Amino acid sequence: MSKVDGFQVRLDDETCSMMRKCFVAFDTEITGLNAATDRIIELGAVVFEEGKPTRVFSSLVNCGLYVRPSSQTVNHISNEDLKKAPREPEVYRDFLDFLGDAAKGEVLLCAHNAKIDFSFLKQALDRCQMSATFYYIDTLSLSRELLTGMPDFKQGTIADQLGFVNEDAHRASSDAAVCGQIMWHLLDCYEEAEKNA
Repeated sequence: MSKVDGFQVRLDDETCSMMRKCFVAFDTEITGLNAATDRIIELGAVVFEEGKPTRVFSSLVNCGLYVRPSSQTVNHISNEDLKKAPREPEVYRDFLDFLGDAAKGEVLLCAHNAKIDFSFLKQALDRCQMSATFYYIDTLSLSRELLTGMPDFKQGTIADQLGFVNEDAHRASSDAAVCGQIMWHLLDCYEEAEKNA
């Protein structure tokens, strides 16, 4: 029987030390905001080792749903694009292979507004009867804790303020890469705050 668990963790000395070695930044593009009825249409992840991106996963997902024009205007993924994309089981099997130890809870993941991404991922893996265990950090809530002077905490705003360039905003692997850069910066912020505490 398949089982998918996702646990949000706090940044502390132990998780910071783990992430300094390796973590995976993750992002999805979706048809809407309801994980029960909407679907992932693009999946992206970037492995960061000692702060450097070393491997990238990127795939469109033919999820069998019609993508509304309002979604297409955000991510520029058309129904035509998705017709040629691999179906869910193939994408998620490849994705879990890519994640390796991160799908067993041994390497931390991060995402911006992570609860949304992981709720969609859980639904998809459940549908495909696949098992995984994820431990993740939410860069949105962590940014609210550690960053000052931000006009808002959208990923794009934070990236602009920190000088990180998103080559292809609202595409999953590019957004994941920027999320990873933000995460690395937040590790610096955490260590600085601990030093001054």
